[in-house]
Amino acid sequence: MLEEPPAPFSPIIIEWVTGCEPKPLIVVDSLVSFHGGNENDATETRAYMQGFRRLADLGATIIVLHNSGKADSAKEYRGSSDIKASIDVGYHLANLGDSSQLGTLRLKAFKARFSVQPEIILNYRAGRFEIDQRGAMRTNQEILQQLLMDNARALGKRFEDMAAEKGVARNKARDFLASGIVAGTIRVDKGQRNMRFHTWVGTDTEGLL
Repeated sequence: MLEEPPAPFSPIIIEWVTGCEPKPLIVVDSLVSFHGGNENDATETRAYMQGFRRLADLGATIIVLHNSGKADSAKEYRGSSDIKASIDVGYHLANLGDSSQLGTLRLKAFKARFSVQPEIILNYRAGRFEIDQRGAMRTNQEILQQLLMDNARALGKRFEDMAAEKGVARNKARDFLASGIVAGTIRVDKGQRNMRFHTWVGTDTEGLL
């Protein structure tokens, strides 16, 4: 009978880390799989993250995988702000392409207690990741957000045309407008002959480059 994996900072793991030399790298996949409480609760999350700090104090290197959210305030990570407060370095990984398959990825630091490379672009080819040396790149979401910020009261068709000029598919531009209207980050003003003018009114520009 298969046993459930132990909690990352259970006594058996602590004993193993203490006896290891050199100290191990531990990958936790994922935070929510082992979190016994509510990830949005600051008190519960602070106590949970303290367990990883104990392992780090013993010399282990801990990588905790976690998900980002859909809201503007959760694009770096989902849950309590104590998650960010507890870590030494936090990275957000984003797929920059339209495909669900691995292609061009961006690893961007949103928290660093010591000096790290702020952004790394990776290309996946023939089973290998290669660092892209061309510099910073932006996700479709960031491109579209900046485009609408620069072009207030844009008509939907015109916005799709501008997005296409930036290399973003028209359906992505339409989805961006529709989801923004629902989320309240995009305002629609109606004009003559059912014309609809779109303006960015969101306040979260932190993710823009």
